[in-house]
Amino acid sequence: MRSFAFFPLLVAGLVAGSLSLHARQLTEATHHHRYPSWHPEGEMVACEANPHGNWDIHLLNLSTGEVSELIGGAGHQRQPAWSPDGRMIAYIEEQDDASELRLYEVETRTSRTLQQLPGRPLFPAWSPDENRLAVTLNQDGVFGIWLLELDDDAPIRLPFEPKREVWPRWSPDGGQLMFFSRRDTDGQDDEVYLHTLASAQTIRLTDRPGHDFCPAWSPDGVRIIMVSVNADNSRALRIVDRTGKEIATLAEGYFRVTEPVCSPSGTSVIFAASRADGAPYQLRVESVAPAPAQSK
Repeated sequence: MRSFAFFPLLVAGLVAGSLSLHARQLTEATHHHRYPSWHPEGEMVACEANPHGNWDIHLLNLSTGEVSELIGGAGHQRQPAWSPDGRMIAYIEEQDDASELRLYEVETRTSRTLQQLPGRPLFPAWSPDENRLAVTLNQDGVFGIWLLELDDDAPIRLPFEPKREVWPRWSPDGGQLMFFSRRDTDGQDDEVYLHTLASAQTIRLTDRPGHDFCPAWSPDGVRIIMVSVNADNSRALRIVDRTGKEIATLAEGYFRVTEPVCSPSGTSVIFAASRADGAPYQLRVESVAPAPAQSK
């Protein structure tokens, strides 16, 4: 396991729950760090990085600031997703023109292919009960969302339209999947949608000019964080409630910002951002205000 020493990151306050009101940079390198996935206990973040050209899965220790390679090998290892119990990481392995969905067991440090899929997998996400994975499959340029039972070899495609349905994310109670799509925009803008599994009903959450994409749930399921592109082409993270009403804006002023994920405590958000055109993506963290008390 290779380790990469970075400047002191001063993240002890993050683990303890005290954080400044501004974004703090967590990685510093001439290569990319992207696609953060928070360990359920909150002290580590898995991400993808490419210090040697190929993409591998790396681990950021938030207490020490150390970044080390966790999953490597031939081809590319990308898009890590911690299981809710922290014992496994689902990820995508790309070699040549093929992709596989794989599981890495943290204790044994072994990986295996989950199952052969009818398409190229992307963006795996664990269900809260750990029995299923939601994944995007690219089938000859048609992107759809599929559900995989871990003990079943027959993935099920959700009844979505064949118009770029990507980035599935489970609600904390497991009853809904959030994703982004261009189904209602003539293939132009990305918008965020909520799909209720029990009723098979889908509603559109966002309706504004510009793209809204890469949504993430708060741990309590009350708020949703997403990337938004504004009319002037600027980027930021927006926090909305479950009706789509905007609550706050984060991570303004970057050339690119993407892939937010909320901390297990719900007090901060890690995201990938680039300062300028051509600059590498690095991980940054910003605190969020507590959710308002719910009226009874």
